[in-house]
Amino acid sequence: MANINKVSMNNAIVESYDESTKALNTNSKMVDASNNGISSTNVSGKQSVDVNVTSITLNSDDDSVSVVEQKLVKRVDSSNASYTYIGEAVAGSSVAGALWSIKRITLSPESELGTTLYADGVTTKTKIWDNRSLYSYS
Repeated sequence: MANINKVSMNNAIVESYDESTKALNTNSKMVDASNNGISSTNVSGKQSVDVNVTSITLNSDDDSVSVVEQKLVKRVDSSNASYTYIGEAVAGSSVAGALWSIKRITLSPESELGTTLYADGVTTKTKIWDNRSLYSYS
């Protein structure tokens, strides 16, 4: 039975980061609005890879690392005549927990298109679905 220690765990995470960075460098189209959980952020002039995962599992039997993608759920609130709210969170998230990404679509009577704005101007899953009407949107 293999022994997984903190060093081998850190090496596995660094290796995963390196592979993600290589994929982003060879296929920059992966980092866009339809990125399936992968995004790139400029941090002090360096590109940082953000990958949303539910869990990283280390198997001590064969020193393998597995990554499980998040299963997301959406909620839609169209009870307001002017706005439609759409929330996204990991399946099983409480509507009272700060675990949601919330966007508000402003409906336009002149057009079938609306304007999409995000709670507090961020797309991160840090908002409370029950408070969706209380946030500022930008």
